[in-house]
Amino acid sequence: MITIVAGATTIQLTAQLHWADELRHYSTIHADERTLGGALVIESSTRVAGRPITLRGPERGVAVEQRSVLLALRTLVEADATMALTLHDGQTFATVRWACDGADPPIDAEPIFQGLINPGTTTLYKINRLAFRTTS
Repeated sequence: MITIVAGATTIQLTAQLHWADELRHYSTIHADERTLGGALVIESSTRVAGRPITLRGPERGVAVEQRSVLLALRTLVEADATMALTLHDGQTFATVRWACDGADPPIDAEPIFQGLINPGTTTLYKINRLAFRTTS
């Protein structure tokens, strides 16, 4: 089970989600530049925050959650909440925020059954993506 805690709010997410970009981030970064004489100058630094945590469903199959859970998550996006995130393998990130940068929304989900005129709180949604960034 994946857990999000923001203040007095605790949200449990389906265990069907996995951390898709876990191994795509490195804390060491480089900036390469050439001098006028052609020498290569490499500056390196350590990132202190901003690690992406993108949760996705399985490649074959879907991660399903009730609409009420997604509405609670949306409330946290709108509140620009700082949260604690615990993944099902026990990894805990004390301070994360929603990744609200760029064209992709931090929550990408759609109803399992398209065309519902008035979806209720128990209507099932397929989670395509939940995107977070560490802040410390």
